[in-house]
Amino acid sequence: MCGRYANARTKTQIALDFQVAEEYVEVKDVPDYNVTPQKRAPIVLTAAPPGDRSADAIRQVRLALWGLRPGFLKPEQRGFANARVEGLAEKRSFAKPLRESRILVPMDGFFEWWEEQDESGKSYKQPYYFTPKDGEVLALAGLMRWAKDPRNPDEHIMTYTIITTEATDDVGLIHDRMPMIIRPSNWSAWLDPAMTDADTAQALMAPPGEGALNIFKVPTAVNNARNNGPQLIEPIEQLV
Repeated sequence: MCGRYANARTKTQIALDFQVAEEYVEVKDVPDYNVTPQKRAPIVLTAAPPGDRSADAIRQVRLALWGLRPGFLKPEQRGFANARVEGLAEKRSFAKPLRESRILVPMDGFFEWWEEQDESGKSYKQPYYFTPKDGEVLALAGLMRWAKDPRNPDEHIMTYTIITTEATDDVGLIHDRMPMIIRPSNWSAWLDPAMTDADTAQALMAPPGEGALNIFKVPTAVNNARNNGPQLIEPIEQLV
């Protein structure tokens, strides 16, 4: 799964990463080293500009709520943070977004946990941080859906989920699931709203390649969703 990630990229960095005009980047320069489900975070999509549905579709960066909200969810229920790639095209919550509302989720890296024991034998959850060795942005495969805001049912907001798959051997040392990515050469095809074939869309996804990620043990402070800051991704020990 992918249940927590870091995105400290500035508005200018995101614009350059995804070749988006800054006027269409709806984010502020507020780094978030502890993005959790139910937070709003940047997503990349190709659609008509806000407020002008008749205009041509353009690539843009918008803020969305992490947790895809199908119409059957009640306001008190959490949306889907992740969507398993297995059988994705057949699942009622994800089939239509896979055909019509694909997005990229930009991030610097993501966290997973492994149960360990301290010197007294007490178990605790040790976080590990996964980040590209080349320092480039991770563009995770995601799906978007407009939905009623659970905090204000009179308003509609963008909600999103991250697609996951079985982990490669190195990531599998910590967790059996990992996020899918879209390589830069496939960004345009993945984001193209005119491409509505589920099989074609699925062929564009891939897990990060074996050995593509640094894997670090990081401070347990990230376990608390209220904590934030660059200290959360400071390496304590490198696993891979």
